[in-house]
Amino acid sequence: MNLQEAEAFFKSYYGSTYLMDAESHAVYDAYEELGVSAEQEDLWRAELADDLLSKMMGDPDNAGSRVAAVVDVVGDMRTGFVDPMKALADKLEWMLTCNALNHRQRILVLEAMAGSGREDGGIRLAMKAPMLRDRYKRLVVALADFNCEPSDSGNDPGWTNASARYDNAVAACRLAFKRFA
Repeated sequence: MNLQEAEAFFKSYYGSTYLMDAESHAVYDAYEELGVSAEQEDLWRAELADDLLSKMMGDPDNAGSRVAAVVDVVGDMRTGFVDPMKALADKLEWMLTCNALNHRQRILVLEAMAGSGREDGGIRLAMKAPMLRDRYKRLVVALADFNCEPSDSGNDPGWTNASARYDNAVAACRLAFKRFA
């Protein structure tokens, strides 16, 4: 395996060493033998985050899943996470200004910001960087500034009660801000 192949392998699994090892153990062994530095992996993660953010702008209907992916990728960075988190805030603020996010996407973004109770949410990352704290607090408030409509619920799995999902996401964000303050 050469460095170019290692990069393609790394990026195809969004930098998740767990998935690389679990799904392609032999290839992961070759990857590890190459000895890719942590600094190089962080550069690849930054490139992945940039790619995800550019795709998010062109596809607001999948913004929630893209934000979750960005948070996952950036959350594994050892250094340099501030710039991608600034770029994420820029994109989300722009999308809010243009009303590009529907209520479901806003809920999904709030869920990604809160994380799932562990240290895996965007709020944790924002709170690690003093220059991002207030900006993300304002951003989360703006994302949560809507009322669920009956049309936000439906028969789709996980969306039978959008209002309850919204309430849970907002509560999880509040808790995350307290936890990482």
